[in-house]
Amino acid sequence: MADESEGETRSERKRAAILRAATTAFRDEGYESTSMDRIAALAGVSKRTVYNHFGGKEALLGAVFEHHLARLASRARVDWEPARPLAAQLRAFARAKLATLEDPVWTGLLRVALGVFMHHPDLVRETALRASRSDDALVSWLRAASAAGRVRVDDRERAAAQFWALIKGELFWPVIFGVREPPTPAQRDAVIDGAIELFLERYGAERPATGRGAS
Repeated sequence: MADESEGETRSERKRAAILRAATTAFRDEGYESTSMDRIAALAGVSKRTVYNHFGGKEALLGAVFEHHLARLASRARVDWEPARPLAAQLRAFARAKLATLEDPVWTGLLRVALGVFMHHPDLVRETALRASRSDDALVSWLRAASAAGRVRVDDRERAAAQFWALIKGELFWPVIFGVREPPTPAQRDAVIDGAIELFLERYGAERPATGRGAS
């Protein structure tokens, strides 16, 4: 049993090393320019080991995105607090999400995904689906807020998508595409407060109070 346990531990370590190596290679060299030989060399394993764990380069890219989406989702979670104003909780969601989205590793991977899209649309489509599922924390929050009578939301998935569209549409995607400089903290907070006000005007069961002094 001890040998089997140690074997599993070594396997997990190798898998993690491959994911780290693939992340670095894809981000720095691009998807098309990265070979499985290169990833194996960076990870310090054989190419056969890479294939044994992931099957191929497309599957490995998908696994890289899944790994980082799970990590970012755990960092961007905000739990429902009945006694806290809705605007303050939504602001915490927006700030946490932006902090994760602005992670240089993640932004580098997203730019890779945009470059891959023309040649591998199905692969990017899977990545987009994984990204949408990573926003389940806000859906859960809306479920709790709705049960408490604090919001009026029939379609929580749509409402969550609308909230993130308000945030990302101004503060994230224009920066990713290089058409806008990263916002200043004051600009970011103004966009967040405006998005929250619009969101609560539509879904809130109480009047929004988005004063920037709230936290």
